[in-house]
Amino acid sequence: MSLITLKGVDYEDIANGVLQNGHNLRFRAHGRSMWPSIQDGDMVEIQPVGEKRIRKGDVVLFNPRTECDNLIVHRVTKIRTENEVTRYTTQGDALYYPDGQITRDKVLGRVVSIEREGRLRRQNTPLARVATSTWVIFLPAVRIIYSLYSKVYQKFFKHNRELTDT
Repeated sequence: MSLITLKGVDYEDIANGVLQNGHNLRFRAHGRSMWPSIQDGDMVEIQPVGEKRIRKGDVVLFNPRTECDNLIVHRVTKIRTENEVTRYTTQGDALYYPDGQITRDKVLGRVVSIEREGRLRRQNTPLARVATSTWVIFLPAVRIIYSLYSKVYQKFFKHNRELTDT
């Protein structure tokens, strides 16, 4: 399989077109906001949501239409319905604060598989749903661990750079 690198509006337009036509979309994830669930460099497969229900714990691809205007893959952490409008709160697994609320029209699709180092992990099986439900319970602890890991890594990395610079 060949990969095409796209950024910004090109990627958003193609992702929208692929998913709205009922096809799955695969791309290489960048960033650490979903660590350890999705790591930088993992291949992520997105399935169109269509009329299917979005559940707490689902990892979704959405367009926040904020200052960054990038498509984002984060986990749904809360669902609220008021005046017949459903709003989803999303948050990266490794982030302390939620992204804010989005409506269903901003959700392009749901993560159905993650491939890392040649191993495929399906996200749309009953066992994966149970694991996700359990995972959501432990997310606050994971965020603390990630924060500590980042601080230790940065200190170690900075310390080693200072040693090699002398």
